[in-house]
Amino acid sequence: MKTTNKITYSGSVLLLFVCLLLTSCGKTQDLVPGEEQEMVPLNFSSAVGVQSGTQTKASPVIGETFPVGTYNLGLWVCNHGSFSPVMTGFDNLKAQVTVVEDENEATSESWSYTFGDGEYYSVIGTPYESVIDVYAYHPYVDGVDDLTAVPFTSGESDWMWAKPVKGENDGGVSVGRADTVDIPLEFLHTMTCIQVNISCLYDGSISLTSMSLHDSKSRLIQSGTMNALTGELSYAEDANGVIRSDKITIEPDSEPFGKELATFCIIMPEVVEGDGVAAYSDGEFVLSFVFDGTQAMSRFSLPSNMNITDSDGSTTTTTVTGFKKGYRYVYNLTLDNELHFAPDGIYEDWPTGYEEKDFTL
Repeated sequence: MKTTNKITYSGSVLLLFVCLLLTSCGKTQDLVPGEEQEMVPLNFSSAVGVQSGTQTKASPVIGETFPVGTYNLGLWVCNHGSFSPVMTGFDNLKAQVTVVEDENEATSESWSYTFGDGEYYSVIGTPYESVIDVYAYHPYVDGVDDLTAVPFTSGESDWMWAKPVKGENDGGVSVGRADTVDIPLEFLHTMTCIQVNISCLYDGSISLTSMSLHDSKSRLIQSGTMNALTGELSYAEDANGVIRSDKITIEPDSEPFGKELATFCIIMPEVVEGDGVAAYSDGEFVLSFVFDGTQAMSRFSLPSNMNITDSDGSTTTTTVTGFKKGYRYVYNLTLDNELHFAPDGIYEDWPTGYEEKDFTL
């Protein structure tokens, strides 16, 4: 069924004449048909917690805001002190954020929302005098019914969670008589990133069909769940412990590229020494590539010595013993007759320092 909202203004408060039919879990729910409810619109904004770095139009998300593009987020707008939605459909609500750039290179974002009926709305609101908590994650996953267990798959998606918005002193966000209620969302990264910048030495064009990371000691995580309250990751286990893999492959929808730099990323849970995981040493992690459907003959080992760029811009050489959460490990590949591969550096431009709290209710 389609959802239709008639929205008008009365003073400083948005009056939402709710005449909705929402479909959830295969059942049609009637949300106060024909009844006039006094509603206050929510004004969402986004930021990305970082220590350094600049904006880029390529994956992963780098910078203090989402770069130019469109992003799908999952939202929970809950009654304070619980995970029950303040209104029907406000659990795992799909929000679409579109970021554009003007002629002065200034960016702005617009938000829209859908309840799964194919219609998008530019405004959503909550009842006047409600007290709410807001949670969010990226990217949106359809069918999620548990904030603490959002399914993820390693690959190209930059999995993030937002710091819970719970008002001052965690007392909830009070919805009073106002034009809007501001909901600022700050997203934090949960993964590590293997980034490869590829270009051609000579004129021409080529496309990347696939890129694979191989681990001779099978320490890679293919999938699991993300806790959108804390950013904690959980993985499937068998009788021998966490299920790990020897390979992660991405198959990007690659546009042809030439001398211009093209960026490709494998984003996955961290691989660090401890909990039965051995430290990394030279030759154990290898990258392989398929270009234009043809397997490249050369494979490239990830070196254990790389430069790290700190938040103040200084650079030091470090020994890589694993791939840590909140870091990008960047490599450059130049395509010519020999394929030149070299490390670029480690960039600590994703945050890892949020103080986790107990969100058990």
